[in-house]
Amino acid sequence: MYHSFYARLAASIPVAGIVSITLPLAPENPLPAAIAAGYAAIDWLKSLARPVLPNEPVPEPTSDPINRLRDVADLSRVFLIGDSNGANLALQVAAGFSTAEPGYWGPVGLAGAILLNPGFTRSAPSRSESTDPMNRYMNRELVGRFLKLALPEGATRDHPYIWPVVGDATAVPPLLVSIAMLDSLRDRLVEYCNAMRRAGKHVEVALSAGVDHIFYLKHGLVVSEPENDETAARIAELIEDIGRFIGRRHCCVARL
Repeated sequence: MYHSFYARLAASIPVAGIVSITLPLAPENPLPAAIAAGYAAIDWLKSLARPVLPNEPVPEPTSDPINRLRDVADLSRVFLIGDSNGANLALQVAAGFSTAEPGYWGPVGLAGAILLNPGFTRSAPSRSESTDPMNRYMNRELVGRFLKLALPEGATRDHPYIWPVVGDATAVPPLLVSIAMLDSLRDRLVEYCNAMRRAGKHVEVALSAGVDHIFYLKHGLVVSEPENDETAARIAELIEDIGRFIGRRHCCVARL
């Protein structure tokens, strides 16, 4: 699912490449373990900027993706991207990046973050969470089970990892927030965007009509579904929105 969407995204937008991060999984590794992995990935990007040592073999850029990224990526303009709860992680890493001491990240600069259908929620359900029909893939009971496995012990849905509107979580770069209009979390996502704008943050919104949570990943899994043509159109629109957001800033992209 991920390879199909992100390979198409990489081929469609003005980026040097997309770096996919392997995350430690809950419940063995609850949060903030995955956030720490995001910081480690930025450290890895920082290491790409070092000069090649005199006796170090230099592979042909076309045969070595890491060397190719070193050659063509502008590490001063990195974007973070994630979907669902991966978007929550991307936001936490972006906030931590922004609050670090000046110069800590060396030549790596954060140009923005792209939050695809983020998993923002609270203990009290929003109107859309309360009134939308039950979805077997996305409902409060199922989300609650996953969050219990992933969050620190004793944390609730009001934890900043899940509802990031307080403290360091508001120290964010320019954001693009993708909202699927049939996603039961849509009201909470709109609330988040409005809160960040009131706080003076740059927030752009990409609305996708007629589709559900993480629609861009599920498309094509069941080829006989009649809504596939509409979903394909919404995916194309989303990629255009991401391209415009990035094109105004230029970048390398790390996916969480």
